[in-house]
This record gives sequence, C-alpha cells and structure tokens, in this order.
Amino acid sequence: EIERSFGLTESALATLLDEEEAMAATDAEIERALAAKNDLEASVYAARADLSDALAPFASEAERAPLESALCETEEWIYDEGEDAPREAYQAKADALSQLMAVPRGRAALRAERMADADR
Repeated sequence: EIERSFGLTESALATLLDEEEAMAATDAEIERALAAKNDLEASVYAARADLSDALAPFASEAERAPLESALCETEEWIYDEGEDAPREAYQAKADALSQLMAVPRGRAALRAERMADADR
C-alpha cells in the first residue's frame, strides 16, 4: 500500500508500479540466466577434469577427442555467442554436454556397481 502519491494521478502511479514490477521480473530472469551460465561453465570444467582423471579409464582416446572438442566449443560459445544468451540456451547446452558425457559416466557407474557387488 502506497501512502503518498507524490503528486501523481492514480493512473500514473499504477503505470509506474507496473513498470517497476516488469523491471523486477526482468532482473529475476537475468539472475536465472547468469546462474545457468555459471552452472554450464562449471559443468564444462568438471567434465574436462573428469575426462582427464576419474573417467579417463572409461573413454577411449577416440571417444575422448570429440568430447574434449565439444567441451572447448561449449566454453568458447559461453564467452562469445552465449555471453548474453537466455537461460534456455544455457540449459540446452548443459543438456547436450550431459548426453555426451553419459557413456563414460555410465561405464564408471557400472564399474562401481560391479565393484560393490564383488565386495558383498
């Protein structure tokens, strides 16, 4: 509830309040997009580290090369075309990376499962 109108008509005040609400919604979407961008960037770094460490035994060199290329391309996209992309674009890139990493991650998970079964 606004106690003062500051000399504005009720209509002008309502318009300003609507504009403020729209700006707040835009700011919130920008924050969500930045969070998605940061998540994608972190995913690229984590996937790259996993490929050279924990997942190295689960991806052949022939499989690793296109994965590393996709990671480089995604990183370049983040800092170039994707600099101010909408949240959905970052999410689509993250989903694509997740699909690319599914095979070595799946192999690692299967190996861990087999090791756990062997310990029982």
